[in-house]
Amino acid sequence: MNYNQNFLDDINQQLFPQNFTDKHLRERIFFPLRFQRRESQPSHLEIAKQMSQTEPLQGVNCQTSINTTVQNVIRRLVEVFGEEMANDGVNTAPLIQRQRGKKGAWEVVYQWLWEDKFPRWQLDWIWQGLVKQADSPADWIRFTPVNPGDRKLVVPLGKMREQPVIGVNIPSMMHIDLECDAGHLLLLNRGSESQYVMCPSAAFAPRNRLTGETILMPQLGAICEQDKIRFDSPGKEEFLGIVVNRWLEFPWLKPNEAEPAPIWNTERLHQLWVSLEAEEKWRGFYQAFDVVEV
Repeated sequence: MNYNQNFLDDINQQLFPQNFTDKHLRERIFFPLRFQRRESQPSHLEIAKQMSQTEPLQGVNCQTSINTTVQNVIRRLVEVFGEEMANDGVNTAPLIQRQRGKKGAWEVVYQWLWEDKFPRWQLDWIWQGLVKQADSPADWIRFTPVNPGDRKLVVPLGKMREQPVIGVNIPSMMHIDLECDAGHLLLLNRGSESQYVMCPSAAFAPRNRLTGETILMPQLGAICEQDKIRFDSPGKEEFLGIVVNRWLEFPWLKPNEAEPAPIWNTERLHQLWVSLEAEEKWRGFYQAFDVVEV
């Protein structure tokens, strides 16, 4: 998988979609040549020569207008990603005002693309790839609001019950019904600002072997057994369940109190992706919820 090339292709498409007029042809060809990830960077004039060797610009002198091409690309990048760049601490004003500094505008953008944007893009690309391969049966995950001090027996909901509202800061039990009588469950949660492994985890579910029974979380003995599961802010919460026959022996998937709910990052998700690609049989299940004020 060539993540770098896919990343550049995706960003280029966002900057200069194919339905743009041909007047942006030079910018579309310039972008991947200029922002390709490499240790030694060619000059703009060398990039212009490469542009003139591409089929769409064969024989065209791109050197005389290369500075304009560079400025157009930088301006477009700020137009599309300016808010995101600012959130990452990039001062975009000098980039479009052609102010000179310690680095050229394209170098600032290059650094932001590969150090800030790319890791987020890669994580999202892998996540969406897993989601696309997952099934989405109705209500395989359900939540039941509970009183943390209530010690009565928790009974799983009937399958035809309406999905309860997930309220902000309301302690709840999670019901998981995959109708799988064998295998091991890996349950990942993704919120707007969080990415947790819920099962297996010391916080919610130390045991992940499937037996065909409905799984209740937090499990008995889990750190959050008394406090239950709660979401502290409104937003979208996604859940991806992965069932494998042979368990994945990654250190970060071993429940421990030092990392009660492991955070899955790009490196860990890539490790999982590679392992699943080599796995003969695995099943995915996806569901998303809106957490709301009640």
